[in-house]
Amino acid sequence: MGEVHPKAIKRVITNPEKHEPDWDSFFQLFGRFMHQFGVAESELNHMISDHIMLKKFKLPPADQNIGLAILGGRRMREIKDTLKRIHYAMQSPQETMDLLNFACDQLGEIQFLRDKLAHHGSTHCMYLDGWFCTSNLSTIRALNQIEHIYFKPSVFEHMFYDLDWCLYCIHFTFITDDERKRWARYYSRKPWAHIKKKYFSEPTLRPWLYKPSQLMRKGPKHEPSLRPHPFPPRSSRG
Repeated sequence: MGEVHPKAIKRVITNPEKHEPDWDSFFQLFGRFMHQFGVAESELNHMISDHIMLKKFKLPPADQNIGLAILGGRRMREIKDTLKRIHYAMQSPQETMDLLNFACDQLGEIQFLRDKLAHHGSTHCMYLDGWFCTSNLSTIRALNQIEHIYFKPSVFEHMFYDLDWCLYCIHFTFITDDERKRWARYYSRKPWAHIKKKYFSEPTLRPWLYKPSQLMRKGPKHEPSLRPHPFPPRSSRG
């Protein structure tokens, strides 16, 4: 998967032979995150179908198959684009668009690392205590495309909770004021008061737990000194 560039080494393990990565914790956190990512895709697809077929056009059951055939299932990239197009078509207020973009931008950051891990896997980084690495080394078509991404398993926990908050923010952009008031009254009764607090309080644009700065990205496009030198013009060759 490639060695760490010397400048990237922050904490060198003095005795690598005795260092054993905690794979159980790694896969527990990774599995939780991947499960949550799949749940988020399913929930957002359902949110789109539910809003278009049932709320906006109120399709009868006989016509819902047609709606499903048109809408179909989407992956995260297409989901984000569809959500934005729906709100643009609805002429949603700027506050709603800000909240939607806030959540979709974070979904894009999370999807980036998720796709890298899903397609390239990861290995334990021997010379960086507690760090792991995913690399595109086996799939590139040119050496200047090499990229090694170093991360700590704690990012999985951060992305897990951020996905939940993304779903909440996007859900909030689709419920009307009347729906919000009606359900808030319903869930004010015990034992559902905690549901009201979680799902019917206006979300804030709080800082995300996962940030791209938590990754350490290495390769020619991030480090000019690693870029291959171009051949000199033919006229200047000896």
